[in-house]
Order: sequence, then structure tokens, then C-alpha cells
Amino acid sequence: MTPGLFRYVVIGFFGLVIASQFIHAVALNGLPVDLLDYVRAQNASQSTLLDVIALLYIGGFFASMYGLYQFRPWSRTLFLALLVLSAVPLTGPVVMAPIGAFLNDMTSILAGALIAIAYWSPVKTRFRVETPAVPPPD
Repeated sequence: MTPGLFRYVVIGFFGLVIASQFIHAVALNGLPVDLLDYVRAQNASQSTLLDVIALLYIGGFFASMYGLYQFRPWSRTLFLALLVLSAVPLTGPVVMAPIGAFLNDMTSILAGALIAIAYWSPVKTRFRVETPAVPPPD
């Protein structure tokens, strides 16, 4: 994979995540009333701590996307850590419209592809830290 193609995958992943969240929010209105009431009750009962965690996660996500696009060495680790953190259940059951669940699954698949490409393809050499050459002592 070329670095340019990797950047397209990063942009595609970022766009899919944004589209997934937007479509999920819009598609919730099509849920049955009982499920919609459950979603509203879950949203109303969330704690401030979860809001802070969510904001930190979103900030880290934007930073990791920028870092992956720019081939920063820290970005692979940050992206992987955020991916692991997203698997930790912080709330109860999640209700999604079918299109939202589908797009969420697609983002998970693409996230796995990004990790695989960033760690196990020739692109991984772009993430290495360039150490300056030390001149020999006189």
C-alpha cells in the first residue's frame, strides 16, 4: 500500500465515522416508540463523568486521525488505544436503527484495516521517528 492510498483510507474512515454518527442520530426517530423512549431515558440518565470521557475520546479521535494522516509515530498507538477503549462497555445496552448498526460495523472493519496497514504493511516505515545523525567527535 502506498502512503497516498493509506491517507485516502484514513479520510474514508473519518468520513464514515462522521456519517455513521449523523445517520444514527437521524434514524433514531424511525424506531418504535418503546425503543425510542428507552434511548431517551438512557441519554437523560448519563452522568457527567461519561460526558467528560466522551469529550476526551472525541479529542483523542481527532488527534489520532490527524496523526495517522501525517504519519506521526504516536498516532498508531493512540488510535489502537482508543479502539480498545471503545470496546469497554461504559453504559447499558445500546439501541440503534439498522442502518446505524450497519455503518457502525463498517467503521469497525475499516478501523481494523487501518491498524493492520499501519502496523504490518510497508507504510509502517513512514511512522518511524527520524533520529538526527550525530556528527562524529573531533
